[in-house]
Amino acid sequence: MQVSPQPALRRAPPLCCSRGSPVRCSSAGASNSADAAALSASVERLRAGLGKPGGLPFLTDASLLADTLSYEGPLCSVSGREEYLRTHSAWSRKLPERLRDFEVASASLFALSPTRLVLRWRARFGAPLPPLAEERLAAAGAPPPARREDGLLPASLALTSDLELDASGRLVSHTERVSDGFDVAATVARFEWLQARRLSDPPPVWYYRVLKETSIAEAADASGAPLDDAQLQAGFVAMVGRNFGAGLLIGVAIYAALKAAKAALLVASVAPP
Repeated sequence: MQVSPQPALRRAPPLCCSRGSPVRCSSAGASNSADAAALSASVERLRAGLGKPGGLPFLTDASLLADTLSYEGPLCSVSGREEYLRTHSAWSRKLPERLRDFEVASASLFALSPTRLVLRWRARFGAPLPPLAEERLAAAGAPPPARREDGLLPASLALTSDLELDASGRLVSHTERVSDGFDVAATVARFEWLQARRLSDPPPVWYYRVLKETSIAEAADASGAPLDDAQLQAGFVAMVGRNFGAGLLIGVAIYAALKAAKAALLVASVAPP
């Protein structure tokens, strides 16, 4: 019986190079390995710099920033590496100047994926306790919070940032938010921290923006139900109107009392002995 000759077996090309040469495949693999190494090195540099000058949360190392970097945070939004550097350099100087004993505490960096990170940290500083906050505590029957020897509140504010890196390990997106609640101590810390972040706005304009931001955020948290932006804005305007009206009435009362006292003195001065 004659056996038909079998066709010669053809060697299959490498899977990653089915339409190219094996040399190209090796080159691509080397490139991917280099990117992975650069990404890992960047993450380690970010982790090593936590809380240190030039490191997160006020990152000012330009070699770790992409040209198209964007930042979104409370009352601030910037685009581009230069603007990011300018803003975070300013905060790294201004917060210690404006907040007594400011420090970055409990900073931790977690990796959700090779290019997605989460930064958690606390801002700690001394803050004055406003009279309204004391009245709020008294009305609720709550004891006043402990104070430092200098009379300031030991303020602490929790913050969280979502960070995104590109394939070479440069930061391309930084989104920051306050992750604390709205008890008296946290509300005071939130207000003072936001006040200290003022950049170019005039102080009265920035004060109004901070007051609006904190009041609306607290109202949304206390409502226990979803509120749209129009409802929150209307509530803030009503609150400002009530406070302005109360202040106006107090001013009118003081003015009337002074006028009455002046008139009484005038009558007394011209009355016959």
